[in-house]
Amino acid sequence: MMHLTLIRHGKSDWNEPGIPDFDRPLNARGRGDLPTMAARWRDHHPLPDQVLASPAVRAATTARGLLLELDLPTEQIEYQAALYLASADMIWRVIHAHARGRELWVVGHNEGISELAAALVPMEIPPLPTCSWMRCALNLSAWPEHLPKAQARFVEFATPKGHEDMRG
Repeated sequence: MMHLTLIRHGKSDWNEPGIPDFDRPLNARGRGDLPTMAARWRDHHPLPDQVLASPAVRAATTARGLLLELDLPTEQIEYQAALYLASADMIWRVIHAHARGRELWVVGHNEGISELAAALVPMEIPPLPTCSWMRCALNLSAWPEHLPKAQARFVEFATPKGHEDMRG
C-alpha cells in the first residue's frame, strides 16, 4: 500500500509589488499555519519517507516548515522544478519519475495540486485551500507511469481552519 499526500503551499504574501511569482514568500498566516498542520499530521499519520516539492519560495518554505515542526531533516526534500505551477498530469509524471517511498508528500500549487487530488479519488472533493492536504492510499507496489484515475482510497482532507475537513 502506498500513501500519497498532496499539500498546497501556505498562504503567500502579495504585499510587495514587483516580486516575481516564483519568489513570493509566505505571509504571517502562511507561516502561522505550519505548526498547527504539523501537529495535526503528527497526531494521525506516519512521517513521510520522501518529500517532493516545488522550488518556488512559498512551496519550499511550506515543505521545510512542516518538516522542521516534525523534527525531520529538511535534506529529505527533493525540489523538482517541474512542480512549479504544474498541471495534474505533470505532477503525476514527477511522482512516477522520482518517488521512492511508500509514504510520499508532494508540495505544490493550485490548480494542479487540487486537480490531481480530485482525479485520484472516486468522490468529489473541494479545491485545496492554502496549507491544506489531501491524503489517499493506493493499492500499488510501485508508482505507475499513468495516473490511476479514481483508483485511490480517500483518507483525509485537512485544512488549517478545519471547516472543510473530511476523513475516509
